[in-house]
This record gives sequence, C-alpha cells and structure tokens, in this order.
Amino acid sequence: MEKKEKSVNQENEAPVDLLVMMDIKGPRETKDCQDLLVLLVTKGNQGWRGVLETLVMLDQGGILAHLDPREIRGTKGLQDHVEAGETMGLKASLGLKEILVTQVSRDIQGSQDQEASREGQGEPGEPGDPGLTECDVMTYTREICGCCDCEKLCGALDIVFVIDSSESVGLTNFTLEKNFIISTINHLGSIAKDPSSETGIRVGVVQYSHSGAFQAIKLNDPKIDSMAALKDAVKRLEWIAGGSWTPSAIKFTYDNLVNGHHRAKAKITTVVITDGRYDPRDNDTQLISLCSKNIEVNAIGIGDMFNQQVHNQTIWSIVCNVSSRIMIMRHFADLMADEFVKKIQDMLCPEMVVAECNNRPVDLVFLLDGSERLGEKNFHLALKFVKSVVDREELNLTQTNNEEMNARVALLLYGNENDQRVAFNFTYNLELNTDNLKNMSYIDESSDVGVAIIYAINNIITKGDQRLVRDNAELSFVFITDGLMATNHLDEAVSAMRRVEGVPTVIAMGSDVDEEVLTKIVKGEQSAIFRGPDFSHLSKPSFFERFIRWIC
Repeated sequence: MEKKEKSVNQENEAPVDLLVMMDIKGPRETKDCQDLLVLLVTKGNQGWRGVLETLVMLDQGGILAHLDPREIRGTKGLQDHVEAGETMGLKASLGLKEILVTQVSRDIQGSQDQEASREGQGEPGEPGDPGLTECDVMTYTREICGCCDCEKLCGALDIVFVIDSSESVGLTNFTLEKNFIISTINHLGSIAKDPSSETGIRVGVVQYSHSGAFQAIKLNDPKIDSMAALKDAVKRLEWIAGGSWTPSAIKFTYDNLVNGHHRAKAKITTVVITDGRYDPRDNDTQLISLCSKNIEVNAIGIGDMFNQQVHNQTIWSIVCNVSSRIMIMRHFADLMADEFVKKIQDMLCPEMVVAECNNRPVDLVFLLDGSERLGEKNFHLALKFVKSVVDREELNLTQTNNEEMNARVALLLYGNENDQRVAFNFTYNLELNTDNLKNMSYIDESSDVGVAIIYAINNIITKGDQRLVRDNAELSFVFITDGLMATNHLDEAVSAMRRVEGVPTVIAMGSDVDEEVLTKIVKGEQSAIFRGPDFSHLSKPSFFERFIRWIC
C-alpha cells in the first residue's frame, strides 16, 4: 500500500495508532458510501484515541477494519477535510452503507515517535497508556457487528432453523436454542439486506409446539435487513409451552419457508432441533417433508430420548437417512460450546472464505468478585452497576416472589475458598435489594470463582433437594470480575452450572485477564464476555444498554 501524501498540517501531527477520533458533539453520519471512511484526527503533538461504541451498520460482507494512518491513501474527494486539519483514511471494498458514530474517546496522551529534543517544548512527560490493541478494537467490532476477526463470505445461503418450543423443552432450553441461532449466524457472516439479493445470508426461523402452534421468521421478510434486526426478531420469540408436533412443523417449514420462498440461486439448508418427543397423533410421514435434492437437512437431537431406537429412527427420517447430518448431545447448554458452533459453521458453510427481560421470567444471579486485586473503589463501582440493573425498568422485577413472569435477582459476593457471602437470595423487593447493597462490605482477599459457582448452586439455586429457581424461568449467571481469579474446582463448577441449566455471562474489566478461564466459564461463547478498560466503563450508557439487551 502506498504511503499517504503529507497533508497541510502533517509536520505538526503526531503518529496515531488504531481508530482515532477527536471529541465530536453528537453523532456523525455518513450515508450511501461504498467505501469505509475512518476519520483520523490529530491535534498538535497530542495523540487522540477512541473506541467506536455505537451502531455501525455494514452492507453485506462488510466489517470494520483496523487501519494504520501512516499507510492510508488520501483521495481528492476528501481534500476539503484534509485542508481543515483532518486526516481521512479510505479502506475500499468494505461495502459500507451507513455509519453512525458517537464519540466516547479517552484523551490519552500519545508518546510514540515524539521528539523531546525540539527547542522550547520541555521534557517529555510520563509514558501514556499503551492504548487498544488491534484485537481489542476487533472485540468491540464483534460486539457491534457480529464478526470479530475477519470478513466472512459464505456465498448465497438461505438457512432455516426449526426449534422446539414445547413444554418438555422448557424456557431455559428454548432460550438456549435462540442464543444458538444468533451465535451461529454471528460466525457465518453478514445478513443480505435485500431478500432478493444474489449474495449473502438470509435466515428463517420456525418455532413449533402443539398442532397449529407454529410461528415463523420468514426468509423473505424485508424487515430482517441486518444482524441487529435478526437478533431482535429471534429474541422476541416467546416460549409456547404446549405439546410437540414435530412432523407437522417440518411440513409447515417446507410449505411456508422453503417451497417457492427461498432465493433461486441460494443454497438452502435447514437445522432442526428436537428433544425427540412428539405427539403420537401427529402424522409421522411428514418427517421427510424436507427431503429434496435441493435442500440440505441437518438435525440436532438433544437428551436421553435418543438412546432409544424409535427416536433414532425419527431423527434419521428428518435428515433423509444421511447420517453425517445428525448431531446428538446430552444437554441444550452444549449448543453454546465453541467447538460445536464451529462444527455447525463448517457444516453449513464448508467452503467459507475469509474476506435485548421485559415481561418474561428471568432469575438472575450476580456473582461479584470481592478480591484484594479488585480494590475497594472498583468494588463499589460494581455494586453501583448491580443497583442500576436492578433499578432498570426493562428488568421489570416481579411483584410477588411466586409470580410466573418478570425478573428476580440474587447477589453473591465471593472471596477465597472459605468466604462467600449472599447479599440477598432471589427477591423482587427493590427496597430490600437497595438496603442490602448499601450494607455490603468489601472482602479484600483472594477470589475463587469455581468455589463461588458451587456455593451459589447449593445455596441460591437449590436448597437440599429443592430447586429454588422458578420452573418456567431462565436462569442467568452474571460474573463481575477484573478477569483474574483462582480456579479451584472450576471444571466441576462449570459442569454443575450446565446441569442446572444456567446461562453464563461474564463482565471482565481491565486488560489483564485470564482468557482461558473466562472462555471456560462462558462455555466458549465469546459474545457472552463483556469487556471494558476499567470499572468506570460500567457506567457508560452504551455498555449498560448493550448488557441490558443481552440479558433481556
């Protein structure tokens, strides 16, 4: 790549790494662009760095890229901005349609390539923050756009997920099915904005229960024009909790989403998720409804029913007797394992090339790190964050402890192997929660997350043989940590969390984190890890809104 020509003020500009922006009042919007424009601003000898923390809407195949401002070509069309003292960078062929940027940058003084010997400028100051690595920037990009390290192209692909929404599956497992859909598409690339586009991915979803109780997100729905729109539509699907008419659901999928409804030049593939149970009154000859030379059918069988020959025959019928398209697992939580998502990705797209709790039942358990390393100041910032979540209207706490809908919250402060403190068990009482939060004291010792998980399961989730989580509620574990902790019994704890059907989320603040431990806690699902440079980041509106949308 050519070196960028000097701009008018270049001799006074300090080199700047990564994505750079100066303070901007309000959003800056660029419409109808075919190339990605990254605004790079310098001021005198000060380097400014920023992180994009708002919506970046990319066209098909597009992804925000890391650019080094010292290796970017300028263009004549940007000359007005250059003369105004702004250095614009152009990255071609990223298919950007629309950028909406709100600046939330930190004014970190750059120290790289600075000349301290210039006359009249005094001695150099203390070295500045090293800033964000390229991986950090791509982490933010992944959280916004879905792809963390590359542009992924999968050709024209129409995918239809058929998910079981029956009573036997349960709400927590139904939620895991929905999260699996989102995670899978995140790994495959970008959504085709136009339902008739000859490139990109289109996604359909059928959730089914008893006879006639079928709901669908259609492949050709014009409102599903982005990853954000798909996520919203999937999260809005509500558990039906009726019977299970799997054969009829497969016939419904063929008639309403596949036959005559997919793109002519697209590969059509389906993924059926079932626990193996269906009403004997249903017509089992409809299990083969998707068997066509133009349709690739995959099936995921979950649970112990598939140890029985009759149910094995059911799943064989669904996949048209193609054994390589059958996947069997013990627990619904295994859907979120990183290795399984990778397996599905390779199955759906083997030739891939690199190029929001309102009005639903949620039992939420916060596990707060009380370690010495965290520090008392950060401890209180974390407590403030928990209180903000509890106060949040969207969380919609229950009005009684036995209410079937809405949210309940519990909080565990954990230290070393022998020091775990329950601030409050599952409760709906906002005033009680607030009082208990005020009275919590900082432990100031080491922390052991594995022991904390087991303690929470034995004292908050269950009590003896009694399960304290509501039968119809999704169980969420939220870990707040600085990212380093002891790991005694961690494997045992993660397995126990899976057995109680807990859905983990980690909030890890700071740059010095143990990635292996965090990945193990979230079962390989990187999108379930929320990161920030320090604990003050918890109060950022963009971070807070993203977290609320995730758990709700």
